[in-house]
Amino acid sequence: MDRFGEFADPYWANELHHSGLEHRHSEQGVEYSLTPLGRTLQEPIAMLTEWAQAHGEELVDFQESAAANQTH
Repeated sequence: MDRFGEFADPYWANELHHSGLEHRHSEQGVEYSLTPLGRTLQEPIAMLTEWAQAHGEELVDFQESAAANQTH
């Protein structure tokens, strides 16, 4: 997960770069990689991803229910 250029949204790539979490290499185009500081986020992001996959339907159900209740 050190390299993410082909998946990086330009806005977030800039935010990561300016926060010291991403480094850009320019040779034949731009290649992005995580800095050592950025790599420290891999485990917490993986944990959040697992949580979202396990509870995503519950979140959608709640959001849909809340939206339906606001229209009444």
